This record gives sequence, C-alpha cells and structure tokens, in this order.
Amino acid sequence: MSNQNNAITTFLDDWTGAELKGDTTALGRLLTDDFVGIGPLGFMLPKPAWLGRYASGDFKYSAFRLDEVHVRTYGDAVLVTAHQVGEATMRGNQVPFGHVRATLALVKQSGGWR
Repeated sequence: MSNQNNAITTFLDDWTGAELKGDTTALGRLLTDDFVGIGPLGFMLPKPAWLGRYASGDFKYSAFRLDEVHVRTYGDAVLVTAHQVGEATMRGNQVPFGHVRATLALVKQSGGWR
C-alpha cells in the first residue's frame, strides 16, 4: 500500500471516528471550509450547520462506519465510494439511516486530505 493510500485510510478512520464521537474540533480540522454534507434524506448542510448539530447535542451517532471502500485518485483529488452504516438520533428520535451508499470527495489541502 502506498503512503498516499495510507494517508487516505488514516483520514477516513479519523473522519469516521470524529463523526461517531461528535468531535467538532476534529471535524472542524478535517472538513474543508466549503464542505457541504448531504444527509440520508437528501438535505444539504454547510460546514457550520453540520458541526452545529453536534455542538447543540441534538444529533448523536451510536454507530458509524464505512466498509466496501473504493478509492479513485485524480492527482490532488480523491473520490471514495463506500457502504456507510450508521445508527443515530436527532433530538432523541431515531434517524432513518441504516445502510446507505456514500460518495466522499477529498482534496489534498494544507498538507493533508480534507
């Protein structure tokens, strides 16, 4: 495995761990300033709103992981497709999450993947 693949795997591990824990400090560092997350029901959240749902305590994961990860590298950009598994609540209500397919766009920025 190349150093670049190791760095991408490390990023994905760090990101999934930060999402699971609701670690806004780590997510603030890992996500680009122009990050937009698309939820399982199609809603779009810019970085401040994505982080805000953790900071407020409204959103909590009890499980979050990626498997069947496929990485395609294009210079300083990477497309990751994966099977994403999660269990979460929003304001105490179960989020219809379960098993979804996810696409993540990563870019090499500030010396690392974001």
